[in-house]
Amino acid sequence: MQQMELFRPEKTEPWEVGMDEAGRGCLAGPVVVAGLAWEREWAYKQPFFEHLNDSKQLSVKERELLYNQLLQSEIHAQVVVVSPFWIDSFNILKSTLLGFEKSYPLPRVVPTYIDGNHVPVSMRWARPEIGGDARIPVIMAASILAKVARDRLMQAWAERLPDYDFKRHKGYGTAKHLQALQTFGPSPIHRKTFRPVREILPASWPEGRDHLMSIQDPLQAFRLYMQRYHEIPLEHDPELLRYFIGCGLWSNASKPEFRYLPLKTHSPSGISLAFSPSTSGDSP
Repeated sequence: MQQMELFRPEKTEPWEVGMDEAGRGCLAGPVVVAGLAWEREWAYKQPFFEHLNDSKQLSVKERELLYNQLLQSEIHAQVVVVSPFWIDSFNILKSTLLGFEKSYPLPRVVPTYIDGNHVPVSMRWARPEIGGDARIPVIMAASILAKVARDRLMQAWAERLPDYDFKRHKGYGTAKHLQALQTFGPSPIHRKTFRPVREILPASWPEGRDHLMSIQDPLQAFRLYMQRYHEIPLEHDPELLRYFIGCGLWSNASKPEFRYLPLKTHSPSGISLAFSPSTSGDSP
C-alpha cells in the first residue's frame, strides 16, 4: 500500500463494507460491481493488507495475487455483473447504482463506503467517498475484486470476438478499439448508447431485413443488424431473435438483466457469496 494517510472509520462497529465498480467508462462489456465486508481489526493484521492499493495502480500480477488472497481469507463478498443491454436501457449511473444495491455482502447494516459521489436511494446509510479507492482499504479490496472479475470476463469475450482485441483494452475507448469499431461495426457487447458507438450507427433503416436471414456467416449478419437495424428491438422479430440466439450472438450479452458472478471463499459464517439466477448473463 502506498504511504499515505488512510481513512480511519470510527470503531463502534467491528465490521465494515467497501464497494467499487469496474468498467463504468468502457464502450463495451458489462459494468462489474463488488461489495466486500471484513472485520476491521482482523483485516489490519493480514499479510495482504499492506499491499492493498487502488486496483488501477497495481500490475496485473499484483491484482491477481491479491484477488486470490482475498477470496481465500475470512471475508464476505458479492460481485454483480450488469449487462450492456441494461446499461443502454437505464443509463450507466442507474446501472451502477443497481449493482451496488445487489452486491451488498452482509445481511445487516454496517458502516459502508462506496467509491464515488453517489449511493443508491435504498442504501442511505452508505457513505460516498470520492477517491475512496486510493484512501480506504476496504474499498481498495473491493476495487481489486471488481477489476479482476471484469478483466477475466473480457478476456473470455476476446476469444469469442477476436476482431476487437478486448484482451488488451478490456472495452475501453483506445485508438485501436475505435478503429476496430469503424472497421467491423459494434459487437454484441458494445454499448449502443455510448457516443463513439452510437455515432457509427446509421440513423435510417434500409430495406431488406430478409437479407439478414440469408447471410451464411451469423456474425456478419449480426453486424449488419447492429449497423442498420439496431433501433428495431429483436424481441419484435421472434424469428430473427431465435436465429441470433441459436448462433450464440444475443442471449449472453443483450438481455436486460443483471447476474451474480460465482465466487469461492472460505467464509467461516457459511454465507453464500454469490449465485446465478439464470444461465444467461455476460459470460460468453
